[in-house]
Amino acid sequence: MTFTLEQIMQHMPKAFVPEKAAGITANVQLDFGERGSYAVRIADDRCTVTPGPIDQPDATLITSAETYIALIEGRLEAMKAFMTGQLKVKGNLNLLLKFQSLFDPSRVQK
Repeated sequence: MTFTLEQIMQHMPKAFVPEKAAGITANVQLDFGERGSYAVRIADDRCTVTPGPIDQPDATLITSAETYIALIEGRLEAMKAFMTGQLKVKGNLNLLLKFQSLFDPSRVQK
């Protein structure tokens, strides 16, 4: 099943696994160019997602909506996307490496 970018952003808090985020407080900017951006805040074992940019994120992931959807759906590996320039990172790279593991798509009912 293919999701839209908006559906993925809406379902992120449901897919969030608080046990994996113990002790993490972070603001991550997801920048999709012309498709806009989203701010993901992780704090107090919660995840919230809001549309729009934020000031001074801890890390920023820059990619196209299509590439991000392929990553989420497992059709593309993050390292391959990074190495081929489809995915760019600003800020805390270690945070972004851990970021993906904080979510379990199986928690979202289809």
